[in-house]
Amino acid sequence: MLPEQFDDLYQRTRQRLTKLKGPRAALDPELRLAAVLSYLVHSSSARKTAWSFYIGESTMYKLIPEVCKAIHLGLKDHYLKFPSTNEEWLEISNGFLYIFDFPNCIGALDGKHFRMKRPPHSGSWFWNFKKFYSIVLMAVCDAKRVFKWRLSLSTGSSNETTTFRSTNLGRALDGNDIPIIDYTQPLPRTQIPFPMYLIADGGFPHERYLLKPYQKAPFAPLEERIFNIRLGRARRVVERGFGTLVGKFKIFEAPLDFKLSLSELIIMAAVCLHNFLIVQDENVMRRYRYASDDEEDSDDEECDEETSAGSDHHNDLSNTSDSNSSSSSSMSVSADNDISSMSVSTDDDISSQSNSGSDSGDRSNSASMSSSDDASHVGDLSGEEIRDLLADYLMSRAGAVSWRWNLL
Repeated sequence: MLPEQFDDLYQRTRQRLTKLKGPRAALDPELRLAAVLSYLVHSSSARKTAWSFYIGESTMYKLIPEVCKAIHLGLKDHYLKFPSTNEEWLEISNGFLYIFDFPNCIGALDGKHFRMKRPPHSGSWFWNFKKFYSIVLMAVCDAKRVFKWRLSLSTGSSNETTTFRSTNLGRALDGNDIPIIDYTQPLPRTQIPFPMYLIADGGFPHERYLLKPYQKAPFAPLEERIFNIRLGRARRVVERGFGTLVGKFKIFEAPLDFKLSLSELIIMAAVCLHNFLIVQDENVMRRYRYASDDEEDSDDEECDEETSAGSDHHNDLSNTSDSNSSSSSSMSVSADNDISSMSVSTDDDISSQSNSGSDSGDRSNSASMSSSDDASHVGDLSGEEIRDLLADYLMSRAGAVSWRWNLL
């Protein structure tokens, strides 16, 4: 974390970290924030972290929930905000198209198991299929590894289908409460409208708004194999996001030995910090790129000024009076001929443009009518049919032709 990033984080959490005056002097808010960040980032114990910052061990354990709550409340409204407009959804879709060449995708969905000590009197609720106790974080990620929605934190024994359907996002998608699902956008280089969708692995249910790969078979068709490769390449961004999250915060390398509520709070604070650092790093790189572009533009302007000054000096030294007088007469004759020919050609061009404009208007009207028919047709398709059409489109982009593309 850069110093300016720490200052920004401190300004967002200072009001919640400031203690009222009491009988003893309270710790500085900046010290409280730095101590908890060091504990989350490094794999050292709370005792070693307390010794490093010259505070008591009991004080360190009290700071962890207070600072994590302040980080979560200070960052969630800006860095963990669920998209509310179609423009924000389209920005995510353009990111998947630009980075992974996967059109109309609005997010990658997956879950992450965080190791933890078994809570008391919990039985086997937190025992997962990987043979350890865990708490599951299910989230949606964009093409830049930024988590757009933290769906839920569930027990390790629950499967992905049950967890997803019990979340607010799952119920909203089933009830068509999110307008972006009904929004259609033409696929690149086509006029065929296509709906927006999420992508996930094979453990999730297959819905109209959620696409998953085909089942692997020894003699699967070519379009299915291409679709699985392309979807897997785009879907792995959420796994890289979870990997970046665990790599930055070493506290997740060991099982979480806290109360269940505190473990959830630590995970949520880490997710907010993950998004905060990615967005801040992009801003730093953007400022650096703009500064380098400005320096290149200034250097180009200096070079242009030098070349223009040299050319003016060369023109002043040359004697072109005789050649200018002889060329002026020839230019006047050629200009009259060009004007007469242009007057004739412009009339023909105007008439041809008017005819082509009427033809283009007819073509645009017919294209709009066909696109509306295609939109209504695509809206009636099921999730499997939408996946088949997308697989055929991806194969056609690879230079092949599929028979299913003739259905539209």
